[in-house]
Amino acid sequence: AASFDSFFDQQASEWKIPAPDVQHVREVVDQAIGDVAAKTQGPVRIQVGSDSFDIRVTLSYTGNLPNLPDARPRAELVEEQSFVSGLTGYLSGLHADRIERSAKGEECEIKLLFRL
Repeated sequence: AASFDSFFDQQASEWKIPAPDVQHVREVVDQAIGDVAAKTQGPVRIQVGSDSFDIRVTLSYTGNLPNLPDARPRAELVEEQSFVSGLTGYLSGLHADRIERSAKGEECEIKLLFRL
């Protein structure tokens, strides 16, 4: 985990990604890794890429797909749900903008896309 932390921090710095975006991506990726870790048989391979507009994080592993939250809900839904359930800030914070899940047998892949 420490090697991924330093790698990600170095990449974020090279890509000139603002600190709040880096923190958001790390929180979501860390949560996804935690969800995946319980379902995996062996290591989780992580690929990170970026262009000027997006950060893509791909988790590949052998095991089962976990139940992950769907992509970020529309802002007005988040505000309404947050208000009703008293979770302001929580629901809006732990989502990727797009999530793709795929499995071929036990070879699983989860792609998280974050729009900057």
